[in-house]
Amino acid sequence: MNSNTKVCTNAACTTTANVISSADSQLLREAYIDIRPVLSWAPYLDIIRVGQYRIPFGIENDTSSGLIDFISRGYFSSGAVGGGSVSTGIDFLQERDIYIDIKSKPHEFIELDAVVMNGNFIDYTRIDNNSQKDYLGRIRIKPRKDFFVSFSAMTGESENRNTALNGRGKGKYDRLGYDFRYTPDWLPGLHLQGEWITGHDAPNQANVGATSFTTNGIGVMRRTWYVYAKYRLDNLGVEWLKGWEPLVRYEEFDPSTTARNDMFTRTTVGANYYFVEILPKVQTKLQLNYEFRHHQGVDATNDAAGKNAVLLQFQVRWM
Repeated sequence: MNSNTKVCTNAACTTTANVISSADSQLLREAYIDIRPVLSWAPYLDIIRVGQYRIPFGIENDTSSGLIDFISRGYFSSGAVGGGSVSTGIDFLQERDIYIDIKSKPHEFIELDAVVMNGNFIDYTRIDNNSQKDYLGRIRIKPRKDFFVSFSAMTGESENRNTALNGRGKGKYDRLGYDFRYTPDWLPGLHLQGEWITGHDAPNQANVGATSFTTNGIGVMRRTWYVYAKYRLDNLGVEWLKGWEPLVRYEEFDPSTTARNDMFTRTTVGANYYFVEILPKVQTKLQLNYEFRHHQGVDATNDAAGKNAVLLQFQVRWM
């Protein structure tokens, strides 16, 4: 459940959002201020965002949970590939951090983000917990109003954290991503979206003492991608189909491109039903997803990431 408060002046807008989650103890997870330092510089220097918010890498990672179309987030922006409370600690991309984001629109069809962030998530323990800053850049190209493509890149330094499964070691890491969204004018209601992300992590290191770590290993290159489609049935003009939205997604996560028989795959089919939709202020919907899951090389009876699941969620969102 999301709640947002927004206060604006001629120079700036401040938005805060409180999100209560059973998986995290933070009540205030997002709080930031958007500033236009010199109005005459816009849109070349459009906005400077300062605060704690979702990291603008790709599409889904930069989208509120109240607006994503599936109950489970994709592998890359989730720490729980099994869904629900089943956590395997992927954390391929951080969801939120404290950062400064300089936004620019040098052309009608181009949007830019340049970000300097702490890199250590919002509880200072999940990713790196060090004094090194992380850096992110994104360029989004919109050649037409119903289509865009983006390129995102991120680099930083991590600590030896979350190494039980697919975790990061101590040292440099990077992420590269491509994404697209197509909502064709010629077929209103159709939505096509996909992302492809790869990245290198420092070697996992075994703790061999109270403060020392081994440094052997070559590091790991990881890769993940998804594509999905949905269609809003309102556009068919049939009264009893209004509010319904069937959807399907396929995704993969390869925790090590040099290892064999370790791939995570998931196909999700489902439907959303919108009771109320007065975007962006109010949205009430029911979501039903069935996830066909597979984890290579692991017995599904002992691995929740390989067990199929039915998920049902009722959501009320307001701003």
